[in-house]
Amino acid sequence: MIMFKFMLILREGQKQDITKYVEQATWQGSTKEAARRLDVTLVYSTKDFHLPKMIMSLGDTVVMSKIDTDGKEQELFSGVIFFRERDTSSVRMTYTLYDRLIYLCKSKTTRKFKQVTPESITQSICEEMRIPAGNIAATGIPVSFIADVKSGYEIIMTAYTEAHKKNDKVYMPVFRNGKLHVVEKGTLIEGYTATPAQNLQYSKYSESLENMVNRVLIVDDKGNKLSLKTNDDDIAAFGLIQDVYKEDKNRDTQLEAGAILQSVEQKASMAGLGNTKCIAGYSLQVEDEQLQGIFYIRSDRHIIQNGQHLMDLELEFDNLMDEEAAKYEKEKKEKKGKSAKGKKEKRSKWKEMLAQNG
Repeated sequence: MIMFKFMLILREGQKQDITKYVEQATWQGSTKEAARRLDVTLVYSTKDFHLPKMIMSLGDTVVMSKIDTDGKEQELFSGVIFFRERDTSSVRMTYTLYDRLIYLCKSKTTRKFKQVTPESITQSICEEMRIPAGNIAATGIPVSFIADVKSGYEIIMTAYTEAHKKNDKVYMPVFRNGKLHVVEKGTLIEGYTATPAQNLQYSKYSESLENMVNRVLIVDDKGNKLSLKTNDDDIAAFGLIQDVYKEDKNRDTQLEAGAILQSVEQKASMAGLGNTKCIAGYSLQVEDEQLQGIFYIRSDRHIIQNGQHLMDLELEFDNLMDEEAAKYEKEKKEKKGKSAKGKKEKRSKWKEMLAQNG
């Protein structure tokens, strides 16, 4: 049986094992939310002298580890307390913690990158925002873009989105063992299969046409038709649903228009016995009534209470990138050109008025 251990690390560096005070812990994450989160409920009361008076402060760190049956300890989460709440109607205090990726999400900067690889950009952003860098996925692809008042996370994901457009690989940042890592998303969890006979309580599956787009009309800046991007199979099966893409000289028109196409939207989720390997960004094998094959974990929620570990997973059918759009230098130059043109026109009008008035 796997046991969980919770260690409090104060800002001064002192450590304290708080496992016995933890009534419930909810550990969760999503590929759409950078930082993983831990919600902890501690038993607490000032009126009952038999209950502990354990108090944690904002800024303190809590490390959650698992201890295997052989006694081996592995860190699962290390995060900082960002929120705490005390409700006097109960004998509890609740705390919300985020891993240190939260600092990359909340800290912003302005930078211009010209022919710099995403791995180098990540290293420089980590240095600026004082985040230790770990294993950063190497692409070898130089990218160029402007980060105008963007968070560290947005900058890193913009860089890797540009690389993704060229090598089709999917990347995501994770925070493990005190360092930021950028890994390839979608790694299969080995030795684990979700089945009703072993660990799966139930699963859900749905299909929808509500967000379908199966033809994109590409037009120039004056609205003139240039070409079409279509999904002929979906048009034949479900009827025509069209959107419009206005050509941008600074972007790959076919790539951008293709991204607008949306096919049948499929959603799936499952709940079962907890496994600490089942976290957002990885993939797993599922063998159930309607879900058969390999699926990608979009979000996970692990609940640890009364010696039990249960989990809820939201699944994806495709390995999708959390894309961030880039802003390019040419756009800036075009704006400068428009601004200069406008000023020139104003000066000409003033000269005309002055001439007319003698």
